[in-house]
Amino acid sequence: MNSSPIMITVGDRAYEWSASYTNAQNHPAFAHHGVALGPDGAVYLPNAPATELLVIGERTRRVPLPVTEAHGLAVDAAEGVWIADPGIKPVPDGAGQYRDLVAAGRVVRLDARTGAITSELAGPAGWRPAAVALHDHGRADGRVWVADLGNHEVHCFSRAGERLWSSDGAGSGIPFVRPHALVVDPRGEVPALLVADLGNQRLVALSLDGEYLRSTRAGQCDSPSGLAVHEDALWVAEASGRLLKFGPDGGLLAAYGSPITRPGAAWPNWSRAGRTARPFLRPRKFRSPHGIAITANGEVFVTEWVIGGRVTRLTPV
Repeated sequence: MNSSPIMITVGDRAYEWSASYTNAQNHPAFAHHGVALGPDGAVYLPNAPATELLVIGERTRRVPLPVTEAHGLAVDAAEGVWIADPGIKPVPDGAGQYRDLVAAGRVVRLDARTGAITSELAGPAGWRPAAVALHDHGRADGRVWVADLGNHEVHCFSRAGERLWSSDGAGSGIPFVRPHALVVDPRGEVPALLVADLGNQRLVALSLDGEYLRSTRAGQCDSPSGLAVHEDALWVAEASGRLLKFGPDGGLLAAYGSPITRPGAAWPNWSRAGRTARPFLRPRKFRSPHGIAITANGEVFVTEWVIGGRVTRLTPV
């Protein structure tokens, strides 16, 4: 007997909700990864322990990942996957808790056809890359932009790997605090680089050359974690449990979900008898959205930051 589809509404659009997992739901890996689209529409999705990259198109391929964490992703026109690896991965400590596995932060380009690293960017000392962005898969502009949690900055690199500029966001009047996600927004007359300034609970627009343009109004965002542009709308995944959709003028078009106001010390997981455990994840309810990507036909993929991970696919109907 077939069960009825799970439906939700975001603004004036209905979507079918389906959830999947890149590992068994009881897998102990603490998922903390992004999601990206390739130029052919394939979905690039790391597994929870960040040991494999799933390339989901007409068929699914698995590519080994030689990184500590695949926190942010961008795919270029030659199937090169740019990976922002902050060098920090929570791992089980054997006593019911998690400890951070710490390595150097990196941004690497992985050939998705061979699994080989073809290049690596040289960032400033202490950097912890969280996100990487390209303009139209690198076809419109060969530069690479990186959000750096460690130095609270955004950096721009040439195609050859030269660091062209860095911004701490101070031009906005408030320096960045934990810039977490990036996207090149092509909707205006001149494209802009949008920054999810997580610690300041705002979105910041920079020119592609690093000049401050504008910010969202106070209270519009709570915990911006992932960004995606589709048609004339900007979608924002908020780590506290909701999705936001903004129009080209910056006005809020829709919100789905409610922020978790008192998350608790173990959030986004649960604490049970002194042990950190995967929470029960309900359909129709996000707990900790982290990454977001949207296909040409409007399918929304959302990853969540939680033990075992969850990938939710919203299919417009």
